[in-house]
Amino acid sequence: MIGGHDLFAQALYMLTLFLLAVLFGQMRYLASCCPFRLAWWAVSFPLLAPAICSLKVAAESPGRFTNSVALLLLGVASLVILGIFVRTLKGLLSGELRTLST
Repeated sequence: MIGGHDLFAQALYMLTLFLLAVLFGQMRYLASCCPFRLAWWAVSFPLLAPAICSLKVAAESPGRFTNSVALLLLGVASLVILGIFVRTLKGLLSGELRTLST
């Protein structure tokens, strides 16, 4: 908000990366424990928020680590969202999602 990258911002960024690691650990069970529903789209925000944050950190203090983390998170978030999008289209075309409204 102030245009800088202070110690508090770095602490929040590292906390975000830690929570993202916990989320990745839980996401591996998503397909096996939960049938596909539109609620899977709720995974997109916790993936995109750290990716955007990492891009801002990489722009503020460029380096090999910050650029690599930003590109990795952006790539993973893009792939997951693309996968959920394809799965949603498959559910719509097969009629699987039509049964959710009844």
